[in-house]
Amino acid sequence: MRIRNSSSNCSVVQRLAAWHPLRNSHTITGLLAAICMFTGAAGAQTRTTIPDSAIQLNRAGKWREAFDLAARNVNAASVTRQQSCILAVSGAYAAIRLSLRPSADSALASARTICAGMDASIDRELSEYEAELARMKNPASLPPIEAVVIHPIHSTVFLCNEHRQPSMELGDRWASDCMVAHVENLPDGSRKPMALFRGDGTRNEDWYGWGATLLAPFDGVVTSVTRNNQENRVGVLAQQQSTAIVFMRSDSVMVVYAHLGSVTVEPGTRVRAGQPVGTVGNNGRSYNPHTHVGAWKGTTPLQIRFDLRIPGG
Repeated sequence: MRIRNSSSNCSVVQRLAAWHPLRNSHTITGLLAAICMFTGAAGAQTRTTIPDSAIQLNRAGKWREAFDLAARNVNAASVTRQQSCILAVSGAYAAIRLSLRPSADSALASARTICAGMDASIDRELSEYEAELARMKNPASLPPIEAVVIHPIHSTVFLCNEHRQPSMELGDRWASDCMVAHVENLPDGSRKPMALFRGDGTRNEDWYGWGATLLAPFDGVVTSVTRNNQENRVGVLAQQQSTAIVFMRSDSVMVVYAHLGSVTVEPGTRVRAGQPVGTVGNNGRSYNPHTHVGAWKGTTPLQIRFDLRIPGG
């Protein structure tokens, strides 16, 4: 079975799996997701073993400490061996996703011990995680990054923060988080510093990108659209999936836009490069108005590059 994509009646797991499974800046996500997968008294008993102190450490950004404390406090006696295996694998996955290398080493070793001889698919998944951890320890072992050139997502000035940390998920690895920037020229010929928001930026509408038009990445077809009408408060991360569009080019290159405020296309819609397809929002796993842009082809993640020949802001 695929641990991180396992089906469950737990709404938390369903929400996480719907968009970048277990993608979380909180390291105990893997543990909590595994616990949600448990049923009956065992699950309820185990849930109580995640201490408040671990959650507080996690919220304070002390992710390694939170992960280690949560892992130590899981009461394995209250669950079956299979449930313990799921918990161990999910915890290892969470540690790898956040590059907590010592914790990942320990978690993988524990998972190997707990899950020994249980399921060939679990063994394959652990082997995949071990390979990922090895690449994290030696970035030079990663294959050369391939790139795709797409139409700029805005007609105005925008800045992008690239995902240098090698996520395990297609659409997330080598992706970019892009935000509209404001440039103001003054009468004396000088220029104000480039800004992303007005004032203190505590409201979505303070951000210059809020509601900005998004443009299609290339000539292609929309393969899927997800919607989330729950708007985040600035600085507060939600667990739900984001509003997103996935595009496909004729050569099977895929591009995803996520955290949109509105969408003006539907699955099956054919689009032209630069065509308006939606607006910037702030929903799902997002702290502020921006657009996540990811690309891949087959199983190969692609780095985003914008076609600088196209005039813009």
